Formats: sequence, C-alpha cells, structure tokens
Amino acid sequence: MIALVNDAFVPVWIDVRTTPIPALPAVDRALRGMNIELDADRHVVEKHRGFLLMSLVTTSDGAILLNPEATDHPVGMIFEQGHFPYARVKPDQYLVMLRKSLSYLHPEVVRSP
Repeated sequence: MIALVNDAFVPVWIDVRTTPIPALPAVDRALRGMNIELDADRHVVEKHRGFLLMSLVTTSDGAILLNPEATDHPVGMIFEQGHFPYARVKPDQYLVMLRKSLSYLHPEVVRSP
C-alpha cells in the first residue's frame, strides 16, 4: 500500500480545525448532505468537527471524486460511530479502494490484490 500511495497519489492531510477546506468540486461533492457549515473563507464553523475523517481520492485537478460514497448511508451513524461514514473502508479493503480509484484513470497500471 505504501508503494502504491507513493507512486500514484499525493496524500494530503487537512486539519479542519485550522485549515480551510479546499474549494474543489470533488470535495464539495463529498461534503453534500453532511450538514457541515463553512464560513466565507471555507473554514469549518463548528470547530468540534475536527474529528471528521474522510478519505477522498480525486483527480489531480480536484474536479472528479474517484471514490464516491453511496448516498444512502444513515445520518444516524454520526451518533452511533462518532463520525460521518464518508468513504467507509475497512482496513483490509483500503488498498482495494485505492486501486479501484486509480483504475478509473489508469486501468493499465493497476494490479490485482
């Protein structure tokens, strides 16, 4: 997994408590329906949202979300699990998710698990 990430992706960590959320179409698509309020500078208004973890895989320009989450997840999961379940991936399936995301752009370079 480390080799695939280093070779094919640019990982970015955004601390939403201190850093604005990037104004990218793919990120905005992921945020829809999550009831997250942003100020004019795209900072999360409710600072307790710092626990929000999301794995978004986008094209290099941030226009296309390559790992879209199903839109039918229950909102109640915020109370059950303490987070919104965007791009829920069990640890043993994370590599599969990365490869699937990459295969949308470069199917010829993706090896099977």
